[in-house]
Amino acid sequence: MSNPTPVPPQQFYASSSRSKQPKPPTTPATPPRGPLALDPSLVANGTPISLKTSNAFPHSSGHPVTVPAQREMAADLHMKSVGPMEVEQFLKKFLPFRSDHAMPPPLPLQPVTAVANSMELKSPSGNSSADPLTLRAGLDQPKKACGFNFDDVSAASTESLMYDPFVQTCRKITSKLDFVDSSDHGDPECKLGGTGLKPDVIVYAPHSGRTRESDFSRIEMHIEFKHDSHDDPFQDPRNAGPAKRPLQSFENTNSQMAIDTYGQITSYASAQMCRQFRTHCFSVLVAGNHARLFRWDHAGVVATVAFDHVSSPHLFVNFFRRYAQASDAVRGRDQTVRNATLEEQRAAEEHLGHSDRYFAIEVAVPFTDPVTKETIAVRTLIVAAPRYSTHSLLGRSTRGMVAFDMTSKQKVFLKDTWRIDSPEFAQEGETYKILQAAKVKNIARFIGACDVSDAEGVAHATLTQVYARMPWACETDYVIGYRHYRLMLDTVGVPIWTFESSYQLISAVWDAIEGHKDAYEAGILHRDISVGNILIGPDGRGLLIDWDFAKGVTELSMPGRRRERTGTWQFCSAAMLLYPGTHRHVLADDLESFVYVVSWLALRYCRHNLSATTLGNVLYDNFDQGVRQQGKDRGGSGKAATLNRGEFTPPAFFDIEPLDYLLPTLFTTFSVRYDKALSEASFRANKFAKARPDPTRIVHDVDRERRAMRLERIESHEWILYEGRFVLSDTGSWPLDDRAEAQPFVAQEPAAGKRPSNRERAKNPAKRSRYENSLSLDDAGGRWPTTS
Repeated sequence: MSNPTPVPPQQFYASSSRSKQPKPPTTPATPPRGPLALDPSLVANGTPISLKTSNAFPHSSGHPVTVPAQREMAADLHMKSVGPMEVEQFLKKFLPFRSDHAMPPPLPLQPVTAVANSMELKSPSGNSSADPLTLRAGLDQPKKACGFNFDDVSAASTESLMYDPFVQTCRKITSKLDFVDSSDHGDPECKLGGTGLKPDVIVYAPHSGRTRESDFSRIEMHIEFKHDSHDDPFQDPRNAGPAKRPLQSFENTNSQMAIDTYGQITSYASAQMCRQFRTHCFSVLVAGNHARLFRWDHAGVVATVAFDHVSSPHLFVNFFRRYAQASDAVRGRDQTVRNATLEEQRAAEEHLGHSDRYFAIEVAVPFTDPVTKETIAVRTLIVAAPRYSTHSLLGRSTRGMVAFDMTSKQKVFLKDTWRIDSPEFAQEGETYKILQAAKVKNIARFIGACDVSDAEGVAHATLTQVYARMPWACETDYVIGYRHYRLMLDTVGVPIWTFESSYQLISAVWDAIEGHKDAYEAGILHRDISVGNILIGPDGRGLLIDWDFAKGVTELSMPGRRRERTGTWQFCSAAMLLYPGTHRHVLADDLESFVYVVSWLALRYCRHNLSATTLGNVLYDNFDQGVRQQGKDRGGSGKAATLNRGEFTPPAFFDIEPLDYLLPTLFTTFSVRYDKALSEASFRANKFAKARPDPTRIVHDVDRERRAMRLERIESHEWILYEGRFVLSDTGSWPLDDRAEAQPFVAQEPAAGKRPSNRERAKNPAKRSRYENSLSLDDAGGRWPTTS
């Protein structure tokens, strides 16, 4: 039974089939059906696409359930976790005491004493570990000197019995924080796989305004408990001392339970950052008889060394007391955002509609009054409370919000994002200035943009990348730093998946292609064409937005500046996915992405004759499939195969004859990029063959001419624009009212491939290399990546 109305992208894939729902794919995990040859002329240096949760899930043919979805989030942060940081250093750097705050002084911090490598780690059940972690205890002082203890927590026979003694002890440590056992109470506003997220213990401010035990829009931090120490997602290096350990991994991938724990705590941190306006947040993990502290931001996570909270309870005491007296900015709250006043709420209600909660955001974009000519340096925008989505914690974490500008008294569009913190990358606002100066059609009108700073002028920027370079940090991938950025547009559109008719759908996409053509002629290539980046404007025109990844046409031949970038996986060209890091992004890749946008929307929201099972297979094979191979996410063979066939498993669109013509036409033409039989190499071999009667020669000549014609078509906008406008000109062939209607489908369940454990990699690095190099696109692989 199909849903009669369009739904937000994060809800696209809750399959509406009446059949038993299978588990969703942990994208990418199902193997492609075999790679196809790519035209050698396409291969050049480029930036590989990274398959992140925030880009994959909104358009994925899988519907996430709790554990797989959490594993996806943990995979996003793989090799972006920095540690182990000494607890004392963590507290001093991230939670310094304020001298003007009237509180009891903290317990003295002294150098941590490392436990010998031979220390035997025991779980609460009493079982010894054959592979002990290296723990650093705290002070060698009696526990009574601290005045608090967590003995009952460690002595608990089950995990659930650990919560209450911990909460009771923490309530004695400080009355300035509210500790709540939330283990049986999921947050109904933060559902992952249909289940509300529910950390074991949540910490709130005393007057948070919460109305339930679990409310991610108001929490200060979460605390997760595991009864067994081996469920800790991290492992401290065996050798003590601050020396750099480049070959040692901090993450514990030897245990699936440890990976799942990482997924859990990552999903909680992601939900908190998504539901609130924050620069960073803190959390705690208690695993058996040891614990860790965490600081999360959009570059990754910094974790402390594991410490024994039974013998060193003062570390928890210092942590919670320091957090209790810390300012909101130190805790991670965005100080440019506040609760809206009553007057602001009324204005928002009138222009934005009803919401349970409104916020006022300060944006440093000047406004000049057209009458008085007075200039105001900072605008106040009113927005509704952010909603939960499956966005990854890592990266841009873009929020698009309709806002009411209290300064200009008009509705605007606010993009709140985190841009790469490097002068090498153009800010999106600068790109918009170029586009507007060139009078590019069908883009939103740019008002202004700014980096975000607090009242003291300190820029909002991530810190994880800074600590990844410290001598004590274990091996990580290159950790990218980000800076908080806001951009204002005066055009408010609606998502393209809310189209009123299939005619409007095609018209809006071709409006975006026209805007793309103007931008290309102005020297800018978009490079991130996707369903989420095309809006339908107030006048019904399609608008091409989100120019974060845009690049100057003259720069396209230069090598990629990043190790990876987060384009939208489902709509990337097959070339970008088949050859990550070697394929240079060109105009044809963007035009090919438009083909996938049209076909994806038609399959998902137009009525056709595909069964739910067939549609699920088609969506996965053509948009989701991929594996991690040699440290890079690879896919695209399903798309290339479909292009070579010239169509999907052919659907017949009910009463939409133009789509039955348009999609095969587009796919047949773009198949030239992936046609192995008609490659230039075969033509050269044929050309220089010995002269002899060849009855097939005339066929090859015709094929060569056809191939040359198709190559010419995809190297500019003219042909694709003509085809779209041609079908739109025949208005009588289009239904009058076939608005978007989500089509039911059954998601695939991929097989999970085995990855070498950390222990196997440490014992035999060559084995790891052989394993990764032997992977082909026919191999199934779980989403949890290996290092390379």
